[in-house]
This record gives sequence, C-alpha cells and structure tokens, in this order.
Amino acid sequence: MTMFDCACSCDFDDAPVIADTKIVIGRKDYVCVECKEQIPKGAKHEAYKTLFDGAWDCSRTCLRCMQIRDDFGCCVIGELYNELVECGWTRDEIG
Repeated sequence: MTMFDCACSCDFDDAPVIADTKIVIGRKDYVCVECKEQIPKGAKHEAYKTLFDGAWDCSRTCLRCMQIRDDFGCCVIGELYNELVECGWTRDEIG
C-alpha cells in the first residue's frame, strides 16, 4: 500500500478565515501536533497559523510528519495519524 492508495475523504464544513503556512526555525522547543514528538530548538519545522472563530492559533509540525501529510494529500491538521489508521494503516507501517 502506498500513501496514495487511501480513499479517505477530506470533507469538513469549517475552514479558518485566515491560514498561513511557513517553514521556520524554532526559537524554542515545540511539540509536533501530529506525532507528538519534540521539535528541538533550532530545528526546521512547519508553522501553521490560523484565524478561526475570532481566535488565532499556531500548530507546529515536524518535517517528517509534514512530508507524510503532503504525500497523503488532504487531512485535518492534528489528525494525520488518526486518518491514516482509518484508511487501514497501522502505526508500525506509518513509522
């Protein structure tokens, strides 16, 4: 099975009013929103800033999870592993 074999849909009603994604270098330690691993200070990672329901939020994703999410296609930020498991992947296969 490849990442492209998954037939899961990405259908959600609410989208952020503003969304901005950048690759940044961490000024401190962060936690990846997908795998929950530490992103150490100084490491490149994705910062995903959103304005939703009048509140700003910033999610951080390690480059490994960002690549998996990009290969997988559409997914809700923070739900990558849950969506892959719904498509029949095991945690061991995902890595």
